[in-house]
Amino acid sequence: MRQQEADREVYVCYYCAIVSARVLSNGGILAGNKLMSGYIYRRCTLLCAGILHGRVLWYFTESIRNSATKLLEMNGSEFSDNFDSDFYSSQIYPNRLNPQIHSQFLLRQIIKFCQDKKLSPNSLRVLDYGSGPAPVLAMGFSSIAREIVLAEYEEGHRDYIKKWLSNSPGCHDWSFYVKYIAELEGTPHESELSERAMKEKMAAVVQCDITVDSFISEGYEGPYDIVLSSLCMENACKSIEDYRAAMKKLVSLVNKEGYFLLFAAIRENSEIGFYTVNNKIMYNLPVKRNDVLKSAEESGVLLLVEEDWPAPLWGIHNTEKYTLFVFQKLC
Repeated sequence: MRQQEADREVYVCYYCAIVSARVLSNGGILAGNKLMSGYIYRRCTLLCAGILHGRVLWYFTESIRNSATKLLEMNGSEFSDNFDSDFYSSQIYPNRLNPQIHSQFLLRQIIKFCQDKKLSPNSLRVLDYGSGPAPVLAMGFSSIAREIVLAEYEEGHRDYIKKWLSNSPGCHDWSFYVKYIAELEGTPHESELSERAMKEKMAAVVQCDITVDSFISEGYEGPYDIVLSSLCMENACKSIEDYRAAMKKLVSLVNKEGYFLLFAAIRENSEIGFYTVNNKIMYNLPVKRNDVLKSAEESGVLLLVEEDWPAPLWGIHNTEKYTLFVFQKLC
């Protein structure tokens, strides 16, 4: 118990060190030089982590310490009210090209996957499980899909997507991504037509909860030719055992010889994970590469593709890297 308390104290201070390094790098000293600011942030974080590894504890303001402690006491579901759909959409899906935006990396990989596999146009049934408030990744499959289903736990996120589908005001403008997908597919002149076609293929936005037996709305249990899940299971699961069970559930929705695409936050050296949305701390189960591969083996899928994407410099988080895994169901 004493060791656990000591490790907890070290982690709290480690989080404080990251926050303090971020404050230092963004404090105006190096304003206007983002690359140098990011460099200072990384170096400060590494320095503080090295000091803490030696059990030399640094104490910062009570407010930061309390936030870090609260992180360790809460699970993912308790952060639901803090996850703002509009802010998340504008932060994670900015309407500009940016090499540090994971959604743009994923779209490039999705289009490449569809082209490499020579998937027939308008032929496949696709599920985006844990879509959040954004239809963007599902949109990447629109050229090969005959039907797309988006499954999401949060009612507010589901309503946000439905607003876009019904052309209601007050939601994020996704037209940049419609054009980006058209360019990736080599049909930029068709972007104006693409958005209408994408919406027509999105057959349903349904409720899901990977932690329960009935983990997707009745009538949408599959099978699907392609199931995509991006940064979902590590948010919902409390343990690696839960994570393995969750992957088995998702794979059960996939057709024989169908595909399961998983985008995961990888943390090889952390006992707990976190990130922030709108300056609010969100819990994240730390998942190692081997956890993913072991879960996949137990679920009966074969690894076809593995593509890493470095964790961005911006934001407060302890993700080491992100990885896209493409699996095929064997039976």
